[in-house]
Amino acid sequence: MLGSLRKLVERVVIGDSVPALVRWGKPVPRAIIRGIQADGFRSAVRYAAERQRFLARRLHEAGVDPARVRGPEDLGNIFTTPEDLLRLPPEDFLCRESQAVFETTGTSGAPKRVYFGYDELELVGRYMAAAFYEHGVRPGDRLVCAFDAAYWISSWMTFLACRKMGVFCSAIGKPHPRDVYSRLRLYHYNVIMADPTWLVSLSEIAEKEGTLPIKLIFAAGDRMTEVYRKYVQDVWKAPVILG
Repeated sequence: MLGSLRKLVERVVIGDSVPALVRWGKPVPRAIIRGIQADGFRSAVRYAAERQRFLARRLHEAGVDPARVRGPEDLGNIFTTPEDLLRLPPEDFLCRESQAVFETTGTSGAPKRVYFGYDELELVGRYMAAAFYEHGVRPGDRLVCAFDAAYWISSWMTFLACRKMGVFCSAIGKPHPRDVYSRLRLYHYNVIMADPTWLVSLSEIAEKEGTLPIKLIFAAGDRMTEVYRKYVQDVWKAPVILG
């Protein structure tokens, strides 16, 4: 019921508007959010049980009826482990034909592959755009994303989020900080996204050679101490948002 209501509101009231998504999403009571999450969880379990070999097999082995699953506690000891992902073929986990793949290494050393449909990537981009908007990114801003591209998803998601908002975006992989510094004035970037170590290196260059007006900095990918966060903020006179 709540899931159907959410879809109706998104389709009729919010539509494709990122500001409307933020405006309507923020005041929703926590109880309703928890209800939507529970409804979504039940739907996801039933969807996967019908289409995914791994979950269907595990549910059968444990004697669990997916129609009776109301919350995570009803799944008992059914989990997907890193070993499962590395040992079994990707087809065991897919619910439909995939259209894109990204990788993450985590701590195992071997890449774990995550497959997506284009509609799922668009959905992630939509909610990433809402997060950008919430933190002050607006049409007319010019964003440079220096996350490593390769098989990592972050640059693509940044590009899709900016596209959703109509924000200028350069998702350029992970060049040397000097390469980006030399283009700050040329392309009038005022929002920077990168991992903390890269941002510190860029800030060291700017501290010696001068800064340009920057509105926001987003950092993610590895740990950033408060000392380094304050250093980057002090150099650029801009807030550093950790994600």
